[in-house]
Amino acid sequence: MLKTHKILLLPVPLIMFCHTCLFSATSAYSDTTKRKLEAATVSAIVKEKSIAITKTELDSAMLSHSVNSSMASLLTRETPVFVKSYGMGSMATVSFRGTSPSHTQVKWNGLDINNPMLGQVDFSQIPVWMIDKAEVLHGGSSLAQGSGALGGSVHLYSRASAKPQKPTFSIIQRTASFGNLATMVSASAGNPTIASVVRCFYEEAGNNFKFNNTAVLPNRPDQQKNAEYNRKGISADFVVKASAKDKIEQSIWHLGSSRNLPAIMSYEGPGREEYQKESDTRYSAAWQRVQSRYRHTLASGFSFTKMGYLLANKTGMGIVINIDSRSKAFSYQNSYKMQLVLSGKFKLFSDANLNFYKVETLNHLTEEGYNASRVNLGGSVSIHYGGKGAFGGFVLLRQEFTDGRLLPPMPSAGAELLLDGSGTKIGINITRNYHMPTLNDLYWLPGGNPNLKPERGYTADISFVSDGSWWSASTTAYISHINDWIIWRPGEFRYWSAENLREVLARGAEINLKATYLTQIGVLIEPRANWAYTRTTNQNPLATSETENIKTIKKAQLIYIPVHKGNLFFRSSYHGFSFQWHCAYTSERFTTSSNQPTRHKLPGYTLHNISFQKKLRVVTFMLEIENIFNTNYQAILWRAMPGRNYSFTARLDL
Repeated sequence: MLKTHKILLLPVPLIMFCHTCLFSATSAYSDTTKRKLEAATVSAIVKEKSIAITKTELDSAMLSHSVNSSMASLLTRETPVFVKSYGMGSMATVSFRGTSPSHTQVKWNGLDINNPMLGQVDFSQIPVWMIDKAEVLHGGSSLAQGSGALGGSVHLYSRASAKPQKPTFSIIQRTASFGNLATMVSASAGNPTIASVVRCFYEEAGNNFKFNNTAVLPNRPDQQKNAEYNRKGISADFVVKASAKDKIEQSIWHLGSSRNLPAIMSYEGPGREEYQKESDTRYSAAWQRVQSRYRHTLASGFSFTKMGYLLANKTGMGIVINIDSRSKAFSYQNSYKMQLVLSGKFKLFSDANLNFYKVETLNHLTEEGYNASRVNLGGSVSIHYGGKGAFGGFVLLRQEFTDGRLLPPMPSAGAELLLDGSGTKIGINITRNYHMPTLNDLYWLPGGNPNLKPERGYTADISFVSDGSWWSASTTAYISHINDWIIWRPGEFRYWSAENLREVLARGAEINLKATYLTQIGVLIEPRANWAYTRTTNQNPLATSETENIKTIKKAQLIYIPVHKGNLFFRSSYHGFSFQWHCAYTSERFTTSSNQPTRHKLPGYTLHNISFQKKLRVVTFMLEIENIFNTNYQAILWRAMPGRNYSFTARLDL
């Protein structure tokens, strides 16, 4: 039977603005000096809030080169975070510093887009084409934006620019291996008062690549089946400068996908059908007033997700449907932020939020499901000290009320010191955070547990950042202790259930290196490197069989978390021609809690990708070769991954 949980539904005020859509293009590479000036302007706006936090900014060059990819691919290439991918077109989630994907908070234009059912975001469904700016905040650095990010957070922005510009238009056509075709279009126009940009895309793929099947004995060549997918979407961003002090921004985003889900490599049955359809509609609006000492921002938005999942097996009697599940997830979010200059070096930041979430899910075969909602009320206040001096710091306190429960206070503090004459900053950050159970954790039938406690996290970072005239380097060491970690495990009644069982200790280090050098003959050289070392262990393990030793499990790395993850990147450009090489290394991962070296251990792998690009006035051509050494690997146990593959892209900018 359908189980219903009722929580007070607050009245939702109607916030609507008249919307005018003007078409615009996303510009291709601009000159190097212009890109640096734009990046400096953005960083200056948030300089006070960037004190003693670990942040990775994905600049316009990174976004422009990956414009025909998903955010999952971009984060894999450009950051040390681990992207857990089930294959081309399939789900891809992000985890920071040894935590789970639900511990990663994701925001779009300030709107929380984590699915309230699972607490996750599928980054394979977010196209880079619709993103103008992306930031990755590591550890407790994102507490000022809200609670729950025990590992870190990803912030995405799509915005129109209110500045003089003529109407522009861009179209991209991409063709790739395995029947992959994609078309992207954007258009925009604007002036100092009003501007808008509209973007849309469509992608489809047969995804029928060949691979070496190591899940069966003897190993044999095989081909991916039932893996077709298509994705489509449209977005519109709009800005109005109502006065010298006031600005109104609006964005709307609709994405849809339909994908067949292939069976695991070891499947040898008569056949099966498994597919998922999903649509996401999101809207955000914000009013901002900037005065000499104040900045006020009032924002509101909603997110609506529909998902359908079907699993059917072929038998001698025909097709038997095992699961036919439909779900809806809705969120309505409101926030107010204020910044106040107290003196030349002291600034006060405060925010308040009121959010409502609702989920309806039902398996039409068993008539099992739930209908639940959640109200979250929270706020924070912080004081920042910083300026042109050598010392800066902040203290922050957040308080939240969720599901009728007042969470304990969440404090955070950080400080940084600029060493004289060296250009090196030393920063330290200490944070206490809480993550509420997802609605599936609480109410899923069967197995949900309404008595779950919030997960509690304590994180400490120390970082060293150095900046030269043409290079930068940063090193961060961290330790994180998480209590009441929620896991799903087999119960006594042949189904899995959620429990607060784990006490997890995560520790490690992150290194980022970057350089930009322009030679006398005009050759631009950009090498980059990042590396993450992650040790995450269960400090309060439970043996799951007589053959597993608790002491062994306590020393073991949590499943699917690589100890080492790194990227090397090199780009060179000259007179409209550019070459890029990317190398990504992921160390071995275990799929059992005891880390036994069985056939269930996934070996480490290294992938090499190269690309060539040439710009001819208004047309740009790009050839990409991925996995150039045809490496056979698995990111998830028994999930096939493609070998060497190619893509060709043509872009027209008018």
